[in-house]
Amino acid sequence: RPGPMMAAAEFFTITIRGRGAHGSKPDESVDPILTAARVIEALQSVVSRHVSPLECAVVSICRMSAGTNGNIIPDSAVLEGTLRSLKIEVGEQLPVFMERLIKGVCDAMGATHEFVRTGAYMPTVNDAGVVDLGRRVAAASLGPGQWVELEHPSMGGEDFAYYIRDYPGAMFFLGMGESCAPLHSPQFDFTDAALSNGIAFTVGAVLETLG
Repeated sequence: RPGPMMAAAEFFTITIRGRGAHGSKPDESVDPILTAARVIEALQSVVSRHVSPLECAVVSICRMSAGTNGNIIPDSAVLEGTLRSLKIEVGEQLPVFMERLIKGVCDAMGATHEFVRTGAYMPTVNDAGVVDLGRRVAAASLGPGQWVELEHPSMGGEDFAYYIRDYPGAMFFLGMGESCAPLHSPQFDFTDAALSNGIAFTVGAVLETLG
């Protein structure tokens, strides 16, 4: 598809520090697990209440780690997750809203926190002219009906964005077949038969570009 193809992606770690105690004496603790749970819940409002419904954004907590034993309230809890957006300016605002919410929850619970952001990727934006070239090549190399125009961008992130930031380019997806498990699934298994389509398309694109 022309225009935004994949989202900007950023990763973050939230470390919540409280005060540990025995599980039988929760009143003597500043419970980082309960605090983390409230932080997770609060972060669900970042997109729904701080980002325009006309924009695309994602805030996902994907890992939580805390404690070593079933009867000990630990000193700290760690959350890890990812931010996604199709516009850089939206992505820049997400951590601002997050920091405010995290601090508010931790202050209310008597805990402290550290919010660390890592590994930002910019949005992947396809050049319309290169997409048109790909459409022609797909029809010529693979036959009619083999080209699918995506209705919506993917909220996945891709470092290919940096290849096409300064030079016209586009990212295309290679179909694995409808019966193939999705990417990141433990059942994913690359469909070897798709390689011939990928080779034909890539070579065709090179020859078309060179004229």
